[in-house]
Amino acid sequence: VKTDGVGAAVTEDHKSALQERVQSSDHALPTYELVGTSGPAHRRVFETEVRLGERTLSRGEGRTKKESEQRAAEHALAELKRR
Repeated sequence: VKTDGVGAAVTEDHKSALQERVQSSDHALPTYELVGTSGPAHRRVFETEVRLGERTLSRGEGRTKKESEQRAAEHALAELKRR
């Protein structure tokens, strides 16, 4: 089950799906960088950016670093599908 919103559980592995998609197109592996945090320590929100080389694909937010990476990958996949 997947729901939207910060703090929601992520059950799909969007990072692996993004990696497979870009590798099939002979691109470099995506990289993830923590670009910000906000909120009090007990309700921290992490913001992560996913990149291909120097190009930023998308950003994602989550209650954990892992969740923010998954959301960034999910948004990147959606953007790549639109193209």
